[in-house]
Amino acid sequence: MGVAFAVFGLSVRGRPFPVALAGVALLAAAFLFVRGLRAPDGMGTVFGEWRGLRCGAMWLTAGVVAGGLLGMTWRASCEVAPLPPRLTGFVAVAALIGAAEEIVFRGFLQGRLCRLGPAIAVSAAALFHTAYKVALFASPAPGEVVDLPVLLAVTLLGGLGFGAARQAGGSVWPCVAAHAVFDIVGYGDRWAAPGWVWG
Repeated sequence: MGVAFAVFGLSVRGRPFPVALAGVALLAAAFLFVRGLRAPDGMGTVFGEWRGLRCGAMWLTAGVVAGGLLGMTWRASCEVAPLPPRLTGFVAVAALIGAAEEIVFRGFLQGRLCRLGPAIAVSAAALFHTAYKVALFASPAPGEVVDLPVLLAVTLLGGLGFGAARQAGGSVWPCVAAHAVFDIVGYGDRWAAPGWVWG
């Protein structure tokens, strides 16, 4: 599934592979995801379990705060206001993209790989997520500038941090909240999808 997402990333803009391959890769990933959910304890493996209501609320709050702070830090690095001055219709798409990435990488992949040990599960999910992101930005759109080494480092470190949080908190929902809030803060004022969104 991680490889399918990397192929999707390399194909989504038709460079270097035809865009039809992106659709095939997404269908393969969707098939594996649904198959995994249908397995015994598939939902529990993907979404995890709260370790008590109070603990769950603490982790969820931490995810929202972390996502907001990361989003403001990213906006500051782009030399724009720390919070979007207004939210546009793209905000819902941005939040869904981040949430879906966490459910796939921290939920499904990390959850399925836990039987190999927590360190391997966290590391492998972070590496697959990083491969997907780097593949997605490997062929920038005209006029788009992407610093791939920085993207690789930030995505890998973020993935390791989110993976450790998923492991410690027992649930993927704090990671989903963090990534969704990051994307809302980071992209919520855009009028059009950035170049990395399949257009």
